Amino acid sequence: MPTLKEVIEKENKQRQTAEELRTVRLSRMGNFIRAYDLSAWLLKRQGSPLNIGMDTSGDSHHVFVGFPLASIDKFQPEGSEARKDGNDTPTEWILSSETFPPVEAFDTLEKTYSNWLDENI
Repeated sequence: MPTLKEVIEKENKQRQTAEELRTVRLSRMGNFIRAYDLSAWLLKRQGSPLNIGMDTSGDSHHVFVGFPLASIDKFQPEGSEARKDGNDTPTEWILSSETFPPVEAFDTLEKTYSNWLDENI
């Protein structure tokens, strides 16, 4: 099982392409799946009913949403593509490009995320 530090490092890898900006990075934590920070926001933006939680690591705070591994099909956003590991566990959901603005408008999307994050930390 990855540590919180490893999960956050994975989540914070720079997103450069439009597809990466629509990618929910998932982390398996025992029998649960979690999505942190931007990935959590992407799920909430898609209308996910999941509650927001908070994890702290040293001086930093990170929001997350999570659910039991057994319920993964229930929480995968409609129209998204699942990328899986060797154990057939999803590690990423690529959200449909139809629900996102054109690449030129991603600054607005990032501002919306920053505002949401400020409200939830």
